[in-house]
Amino acid sequence: MPPDPAARPIVVFNVNENLLDARSPEPLFCRLFGSESVLREWSAQVIP
Repeated sequence: MPPDPAARPIVVFNVNENLLDARSPEPLFCRLFGSESVLREWSAQVIP
């Protein structure tokens, strides 16, 4: 089946980590929880 000529291309951007400096709270998480990996786990749950 040929593509629909009325269809328009769609561009999708993942801006979760691009616009957010996800590393800025690393020192706080490391101090509070003893590991920077807790930040990655937390952010993966908050920003799916």
